Amino acid sequence: MAVAYKKLKLPKKNQKNMMFSSFVIISFIILYLSFNMASFQKKYNKSVEAIQNRKKIQKYIIDYDGDGISDISVFSIKDRILYIKDNPKHKWKASFEIPLPILGDYDGDSQTDIAFYDKGFWHIFSYLLTKLGKRGDIPVPGDYDGDAKTDIAIWRPNKGAWLFSIKKDIVIWGEIQDIPVPMDYNGDGITDIAVWRPSSGKWYIKSSSGETSVMHWGIAGDIPVPGDFNGDGKCDIAVWRPSDGIWYVKGQDNYQFGARGDIPVPGDYDGDGVTDIAVWKSSEGLWFIKNQETIKFGSAQDIPMTWNIWILWAMKILGHKK
Repeated sequence: MAVAYKKLKLPKKNQKNMMFSSFVIISFIILYLSFNMASFQKKYNKSVEAIQNRKKIQKYIIDYDGDGISDISVFSIKDRILYIKDNPKHKWKASFEIPLPILGDYDGDSQTDIAFYDKGFWHIFSYLLTKLGKRGDIPVPGDYDGDAKTDIAIWRPNKGAWLFSIKKDIVIWGEIQDIPVPMDYNGDGITDIAVWRPSSGKWYIKSSSGETSVMHWGIAGDIPVPGDFNGDGKCDIAVWRPSDGIWYVKGQDNYQFGARGDIPVPGDYDGDGVTDIAVWKSSEGLWFIKNQETIKFGSAQDIPMTWNIWILWAMKILGHKK
């Protein structure tokens, strides 16, 4: 038996109500999707910005595994071996007679590469052996072209000359008793040429754009410890005073941390993108980090590894006393 189907026709009033309801639902869906897309885009932009800032910060911390946190390590002068905390199986022995550790991210993989310098020779483990400089020059590695890779460079104190592996141009900046302090002071992702003059406490900075600035901060006997102490992506001018253990960071409150005989070892030890105040007490091999637990690693004859270690080396060979 055939069944007959009859097409039902809704009253015009019901049709209008359904059309209006559909319009409201569709509009709500569009608004909901638009809001979520905007929220997602905002979060995405923040993530990208955070990654970019993290890459900038990683240039100035010792980070062997690329997690964005400063790793603790020491270099044994006696054995010429670099030891890394929490990674005892990995030890790197320098082949140079009097090696200076010059760690940096030379290949741009966001991980610190083991490297040593001696009388103009640069040995970057598993990467490169090259020459730039001579006896008396001071290595000043940094990202001088903004490609997120540490570049080989030296500063010649007797002429105030900066020489780079990535370009033939020689920049004259500084005098023989100055301390080289190249960092990214304007936040453009490029290392700025800079020196600190202990005799006057003045910082002379020459940015990648050619702009220059002179600022007074510190006195003779201080140790320059520039870093991003407020997390804005720009390096802050700062000094540590061994006589009273006070950290003087430009634009921030003074803070007492450390004592005479300690070595300043600023870094990002909690991965929050802000430089942490820290010192290493060589007599006990203790790392004191502000607002963090004390860590024991190293002995009295070791050198603590931190990005500013070559600044301390420069002060030593130029005859500045801490």
